[in-house]
Formats: sequence, C-alpha cells, structure tokens
Amino acid sequence: MLSNMLADSNCFVPKPQEVIKIVDVSKDDISDRFLTRSCEVRSLAELDDYLDQPAHSTFNSRFIFINQRNSWKPLQINQSMFERIAAEHDLGQNFLDLPTCFYDRTLATEEAYSIPITHHTNGTRAEICYTMKYPEFKTSDGQWAIRQSGIFHSFNNTTSKSVYVLFSPGLHSALQEQATTYLSGVLTLEAIPDAWLHQLLFSTYIPNWRKYIASEESVFLPISGKTFSTYIDQPLRVGYDQLSILASVQNRFLRMPVMLSHSVEILDELDRVFSDTPERSVSTASNARVVQALQNLRRHCLANSRNAVYLQQRVQATARLLSDTLSFRDQIVAKEQNGTILQLNKSAVFITMLTLLYLPASFVASFFGMNFFDYDNDSGDLVGSSMIWVFVLATLGLTAMTFLSYYWLLKHDGRIFSKLAPRVHLRDWKQLKRRFPLFGDPQVAEDERLPI
Repeated sequence: MLSNMLADSNCFVPKPQEVIKIVDVSKDDISDRFLTRSCEVRSLAELDDYLDQPAHSTFNSRFIFINQRNSWKPLQINQSMFERIAAEHDLGQNFLDLPTCFYDRTLATEEAYSIPITHHTNGTRAEICYTMKYPEFKTSDGQWAIRQSGIFHSFNNTTSKSVYVLFSPGLHSALQEQATTYLSGVLTLEAIPDAWLHQLLFSTYIPNWRKYIASEESVFLPISGKTFSTYIDQPLRVGYDQLSILASVQNRFLRMPVMLSHSVEILDELDRVFSDTPERSVSTASNARVVQALQNLRRHCLANSRNAVYLQQRVQATARLLSDTLSFRDQIVAKEQNGTILQLNKSAVFITMLTLLYLPASFVASFFGMNFFDYDNDSGDLVGSSMIWVFVLATLGLTAMTFLSYYWLLKHDGRIFSKLAPRVHLRDWKQLKRRFPLFGDPQVAEDERLPI
C-alpha cells in the first residue's frame, strides 16, 4: 500500500503514454559472459506478462527506467504498475516515498528540496534511494533548466541480485541514453559494479554545473563592469532594468549551493557504503575505481559550490552598489530640479511684484477707458453713463462665480482629477510586471527565465 503522502500527490498519470524500459543483465553459464535482455512495456498487462515469465526471473542486475514528460509533470506510469514493480521485487517503504518529488505542478514549489539519501539494511537486503537536482541545457529553447532525477537501488547478498529503478526527467534523458548504450549487447567478463549507475548519474550531470554557473556569470559580468565604471555626475549606462536582472541572477546563485551540498551528502554516503561493503562479483580494482570516481565527483561539487557562493556575494555587492548609485543619482536629479524650481519661484515673485505695481494703474486706465465715461469738451467735465451698473453687476457676478468654482474644486478634486488621469489596463500592467519583475511576482519572472 502506498504511503499517505504518495497517495495524496499527483505523481502518476491515469494512462501511461510513454514506454517503461526494463533491461536485465544475466550471466550465461555456457559462455561465462554477461548478456542483456531488454523490454519496453506500455501497460500493466504487458508488465505482468514480462515479470511472470520464469526465464525473466534469472537475472543478476535489473534496470527499470521510468520517465516524466518534463520536470513539472507526473511520472509516465500509473499507480497500478508502480505497485506491481514494488511487489515483484519486494521493495520497501523508501521506494514508495521516492516518487513524491515527481508530481504535476504549475509553480516552482520545493525548488531546492530533494529527498535525502537513505541507506536501509534488513538482513541480507540493502536499499539506497535519493533524488538530486542539477542543471541541463535545453537545446530547443537555448536556455538552462533545473532537472531532477532519482535512483532506487536494492541489492541482495543472498541471491546476488540487484534492482535499479531510475526516475528520469524528460524522455530519452542523457543518463538513460548512456546507460542503455553501455548495457546493450554482450558485456565483458567482468560484472557491473554495484555503484556503477550512481557514478554514471553524477558523472553525467555534475559537469553541467560549471557550464551553468558560467552562463549566469556571463549575464552578470557586463552589468558589473558598467556599474563599477559609472560616475554619478555623468549619464548612467545602467538603470532599474539591470537591477531587476541582478536580483534574478542572485536568486539563482542562492539556490546553487543548496543543491550542490545535497549532492555532496549523497556522494559522502555512497563513498562510505561502497567502501565498507565489498563488491560481490567484481574485482577489487574495479571497486576502487568506482569509489575513487565518486570522491573526485564530490570535489567537483565542492568547487562548484564555492564558486556559486563567491558569485552570489559578488552579485549581491553589485546590486547594492547599483541601488546606491541609482539612489544618489535620483538625489542629484532632485537637487537640480529643486534648484530650477527655486529659480522659477524667484521669477514668479518678481513677476508678482511687477503685477502689483502696475495693476492699480492698469485697472484705473481700463476703467475710465470704457464707453461708460466720456469727456465733455465744452464744460471740461467727465460725464458718466447711467448704465454703469451693468459693469458693476457683471463684475460682482463673475467674481462670485470664480470663488464658488474654486471652492467646489477643492472639495471634489479627487473625483475630478481621477477621471482626468490616464488609466492602466490589465494588459499593460501584466506587460509592466514582465518588464520589471522585481516589482511584480518574482516567481513568475523566475519561471519565465528558466522554463522547465
């Protein structure tokens, strides 16, 4: 019976759409060679038909390859087939918990989580299982993506049988292709070391870390060079767009040491297990080569982890410097604007003084220059019209209307000016979030940056 966590998660598909490959390695007593036999099953009936054949029960090592469509999709196997594999090979609870990392999701949940390595011994049977995350370059998109693979390894010292179950992200993964190529055809007289698939997993994907870190460094270095060669009193060559890019790069550098430290823990445990447990059917030299390869891969993980930590600190320092530079630049611009506003205020004060100086004379000249007044040449007197009340009434009415309008605008300025302000449509807001992911949803920006 599956565990509660596995039963509640969407780890399987209702109907498998891709094949499950089984490769058996057995020793031919006549030729004393190790031969391979492979089969591809697409349903529970085909799986039962293969496992129920007596000839298929005589194997030394069995490799079962289970795939995903991609890293964000469930395993391409249904629950019945998974339980059938567990029951046939008497696999324990650790095997049932392993697929919980492979499920259908739409967000980058459990971004840095991987199932830790578990080593369980029960009498003559020993089990090792774990998952690991690593970068892989997608040639279709020209971008890097974080992948996840898992291995379950069970070996029985009494029957001398080993069962390997490999969970691959994506169809025809690099690890599966290399393992199938190695296992195809007639093998040499020397049996497969127990740690061979573990070594192949790390030797296939650990070198990707150096390339992945270098690709992120190539994004960071041009921004860093422009930031450190920028002068505040000159036009800036970097802006808030580059600050958003640095925040995204820093987030990716931040998760690298976590994933690499998990790989180091797995390699340490594998080194301990296979160094203390002698191989059943391989030479001491072969066992030593495998253990030495695991130790060298551990050193590569540590080197990549140190490099990632160093670059993460550099990105953080550059982002802080760029943020301070932009802040100081804004302060300089604000200071220049304040100086301009101060100069305009002085001009406004001067114009106001001129207005106050000339306004009385202008008013008197305008008032007596109207047609309501006339000069009598005979008597020398100024004669006023009886319709002067029209001017007085119109002036008082216009003045009252002006003050009332101003008072009403003060009370309702929020409604009036909000209608006059430009509107931002939802489509424009989404485009703005994609352009400036630092002020939008950082997870959406990360997903668009690194599609899985």
